[in-house]
Amino acid sequence: NTGPDNDLFRVPAGSFNGITVANVDDRRTPWRYDDIINDASTRGPTALSRRKPDIAAPGTSILTSNHQWEGDDEDQITPKTGTSISAPMVLGIAMDLMDAGIYDEKEIKALLLNTASKNDGLIDFESDADGWSEAYGWGYVNAYHAYFHRDDVFTATVTERPDPGS
Repeated sequence: NTGPDNDLFRVPAGSFNGITVANVDDRRTPWRYDDIINDASTRGPTALSRRKPDIAAPGTSILTSNHQWEGDDEDQITPKTGTSISAPMVLGIAMDLMDAGIYDEKEIKALLLNTASKNDGLIDFESDADGWSEAYGWGYVNAYHAYFHRDDVFTATVTERPDPGS
């Protein structure tokens, strides 16, 4: 939440296999074509050139329960903003994948990143040859596509070829 600087990616946000989530402002509309990255969301890559964030999810003005609520109906729901709001959305999708029988963390991460939406509205990945964006990572999380493709992952080991460089 120090964007757009990337100086402050810290553990665990800069970890290799951890999932780092960017904060998208969905502008409280039901469609994605007008969604933009929140100005406070940290951009990548990290100072050590690691490609973070991994994925983006809504995290601006998300209505949630008020932890200070004391019975007044008007104060039981409050808007919150930050990656601490967008990350639980990605965790919820990961939990749905676990409920569907996907338990390997790397498979879950692969599903999330490979099914993320690209080129929705104001998101442009075409300028980057490998599909990674400094603001959105590998894309805008898409729960439906991740769940739909839950059986399209496999884990294997790649053996090294005997020829150097191959």
